[in-house]
Amino acid sequence: ARPRDLAPLGGLRQRSLVSKAKAEAIPPMAPALAARRASDVLRHLARHPEQQLTLSELATALDVAPAALHGVVTALTESGLIDREDEGKRYRLGPEAVLLGTAARLQNPTYAHAGRVADEIAERLGVTTCAVARRSETLVALDGSAGQWTVTEVGLGTYRDLAAPVGTCFLAGAAPHEVLAWLARGGIGPETAVAEELRAELELVAERGWAVAPVDDADTDALVMVALPVAEGLPEIAVGCFVPADSSLDPDEVGRLLVDRVRGSDEFKRAG
Repeated sequence: ARPRDLAPLGGLRQRSLVSKAKAEAIPPMAPALAARRASDVLRHLARHPEQQLTLSELATALDVAPAALHGVVTALTESGLIDREDEGKRYRLGPEAVLLGTAARLQNPTYAHAGRVADEIAERLGVTTCAVARRSETLVALDGSAGQWTVTEVGLGTYRDLAAPVGTCFLAGAAPHEVLAWLARGGIGPETAVAEELRAELELVAERGWAVAPVDDADTDALVMVALPVAEGLPEIAVGCFVPADSSLDPDEVGRLLVDRVRGSDEFKRAG
């Protein structure tokens, strides 16, 4: 007979073998899916810097099961990309994420320049500003003046499709096929009166350097945007300024100021 004091070990070994068999029966998460979920976690925490979320809250925000995120957040925590508070078990961006942000600004000097211009104009005019980047056919808000995202739905990490009539400052001077694709994404036929009006608007923006768009907000008169020019292709980033409805500021004067600050400074010439 098996010694009595060793019997529990035998039972434990049997249970561990069963657990191992079950674990081996569960297919591991595909690397591409794991990478996507990791990027989703980082992007969500970046878009909501005021939040520190539990695993369950992160899973709810990303519409996945908590179990599907457990391994992902564990790996991100071990790498230092996110931190977890021991007491509340809440996650936030970690020190390695700070290094990534710093490196991104150093490697993309136009991004850093656009952010500085946005802050400077906000302080000088007392308005809300933003820096907006283009990612292929999508626009994303990168920066806001002093965290003031009070106008419409613009906010840190907000995404908008680059589809007509949105984004005229990015399409001014674009090739005809790029304009046609932009119109199509907005559901606008190339031979319609609306398309002709937008083409005229693009020519005006290309000539003067800034775009003025109405804003569907009672407290805001217009959004003035200036894109940082590039040697070829579509611009990658723009600076925007929300002109308050109760302000004496003229949108075109704001546009001239933005053009002068964005394109005329020695700092921008060095960044470019």
